[in-house]
Amino acid sequence: ENKGAAFSLFQGKPLILIVFTFFAIILCCSVLFFNLKGNKLKNIGLLLIISGGIGNLIDRIFFGYVVDFIEPLFVNFAVFNFADIFITSGAFIILLYEIIDFVKEKSKKD
Repeated sequence: ENKGAAFSLFQGKPLILIVFTFFAIILCCSVLFFNLKGNKLKNIGLLLIISGGIGNLIDRIFFGYVVDFIEPLFVNFAVFNFADIFITSGAFIILLYEIIDFVKEKSKKD
């Protein structure tokens, strides 16, 4: 049972986490809607973040906490779930897209 966010942030404050997650999902949906014909890599990242956010939001609304069940035994790391994997992967993909886009824009100017 994870009653907080990553690294126990906002532990025991489910309403804050529910509201934040809801608005983050709405923001990502808005960006995705206005970027439908844009870069596919960015859209995939947004979809992963939205999917993971919805998964964690469902847990928080119905249980009051997120169910974490993946515990890597080969390293000392936090317990997490698939929604966390989706959110992290989506953020990494968007970061990768932004770096690639920055490099392309910079090479166009030179």
